[in-house]
Amino acid sequence: MNDQHKLQEKFDNAKKYVSGKTFRVGNRSFRLLSLLIYACCLLVSFFIWLDLTGSNVEVITREFSGVTLEIEGEADLARNGLAVFGEYTDQITVSVSGPKNRINRLEEDELKAYVDVSEVTESGKTKLNIDLHGADRYEYTVSPSSIRVFVDENDEKDIPVHIDETYDIIPDSYSYELVSDTEYVTVKGAKSVLDKIRSAKVYVELGTITAGFSRRDRITFVDENGKEVEGGYFSSDVTSVGIDVKVYTEKTVPLVSSFKYGWIKAANVKVTTTPSQITLRGDPRKLADINEVKLPEIDETTLDTVSTGMVNPILEDGIVAVNLTEKIQRKVELVKTEKVTVTLNTEDIDVKVPSDCTYSFTEKTFEVTCIVANGYAKRVTADMFKLSLDATTLTEGTSTSATVRVTMAGENNFTLFPVGMTTAQILVSAVE
Repeated sequence: MNDQHKLQEKFDNAKKYVSGKTFRVGNRSFRLLSLLIYACCLLVSFFIWLDLTGSNVEVITREFSGVTLEIEGEADLARNGLAVFGEYTDQITVSVSGPKNRINRLEEDELKAYVDVSEVTESGKTKLNIDLHGADRYEYTVSPSSIRVFVDENDEKDIPVHIDETYDIIPDSYSYELVSDTEYVTVKGAKSVLDKIRSAKVYVELGTITAGFSRRDRITFVDENGKEVEGGYFSSDVTSVGIDVKVYTEKTVPLVSSFKYGWIKAANVKVTTTPSQITLRGDPRKLADINEVKLPEIDETTLDTVSTGMVNPILEDGIVAVNLTEKIQRKVELVKTEKVTVTLNTEDIDVKVPSDCTYSFTEKTFEVTCIVANGYAKRVTADMFKLSLDATTLTEGTSTSATVRVTMAGENNFTLFPVGMTTAQILVSAVE
């Protein structure tokens, strides 16, 4: 017999009972009072029907998987100098039971699984029950029902980076070094775990070493025994380190000099350097293309019969000289040459002056000392030289000695060049 039949039976029984009763006051009976009582019975029956109807709603159980687990009470924990460390599963499964029409409207994001750490006062792992927000009106179960939470003091340390390298083959004449772009890494986390870390190890397998290269390698945090410290309870600002693998070999090459203007013929000069060779150290790929090392150019206009000086070699980036403790001595000797004096005209000088000025020279001629190959002095003439003077910085009414630039006007088949710079007395005036 279902609930509706039971309700109808109760209703009929109540009706018969009331209709069969009369109330008498003295010798009179009152049907009106019976009607009132009958109405009350109907009202009671209505509420009984509502109760039966509500209890007849289908009750279901619905499962929600992947409910997010949250940690509550961390502010209280921090006041005790502690913090929660580690990662926790977000695969919390919640089963909720209740009326079908309500459970079907329940959304997964309304459910919040949590553990409360506000009462934890000591470091270590603590087992805490998982509770649920959002299902207070229903019966529910949570799986798992509890988790272990690791609590410890918060700490921070700088850990040194150590490189542990291995290689398969390296030629006998080669050497190498490893340069890291990071010396220390900062780690933050549980103090008891950080206290175990001794170094940030970088394992580098170089293979066959023939040339330099760069790479990045992952950091492994290890304890005093070289065993990896698991990173579940700490984090680092750096997870990998850049490694520059510098491979070196050595090569000995001659030192060479060249002339700035090229006015000296090979038969008229002897250049001696001490030492005459230099040993270089650098990347094998670079050294393969280097067969000599140049010294600074020799300026012919500064030479005398014998000129000496100390110079540095000109080296490419990444190439160094081995065991070079001081500068290189260079001696330049002019052979089979002589000095000759040539008279030049000041009117042949190409002069630059301010646009509102004119100029004049106090002398009509000046002399230039030249070095020339033996036997060619008589062939030197004034038209072999090109003269120029920059007087644009002079002001009107100025009379001063200015430097005349003397160069060769063309190619010669013998050694010929002027020595030093010549000055000429010049007067600059305003244009009238």
